Amino acid sequence: MLYDIINAAIFLLILFGVSQHHRRLRHANLMRFCFVLDLALLVVVEFFRDKPSAVVKAMDTVAHVADTNVILVIHIGFSVLVLVLWVVQLVSGTKVLNGQSGRLPMHAMWAKWFLLVRAGNVITAFMV
Repeated sequence: MLYDIINAAIFLLILFGVSQHHRRLRHANLMRFCFVLDLALLVVVEFFRDKPSAVVKAMDTVAHVADTNVILVIHIGFSVLVLVLWVVQLVSGTKVLNGQSGRLPMHAMWAKWFLLVRAGNVITAFMV
């Protein structure tokens, strides 16, 4: 439960970072900080807590199809997609920050998808 609360807090910080998009440098620094927090949480959850990791649990449940925890599989799907979208946003955001303002519309479009998927990650984390 503690990890779920931390996950939700990081999401709120992401939303604050998004609200600062008009101040590009502040926005970029906040979003990079959120990325580091997200990665740190992932490492702690997957490698340092006493329960089996989500990936191990998912692999085990997929191996036993009758016992498959659909929410866990959906949560892992959201989590993997969030990591991919983090990379997309960091790369495109860096290009925008470096003066390629023509990339801003795509960065904004992918930001909406990122927020939707990240919200799915937070919601399903409470359900797993």
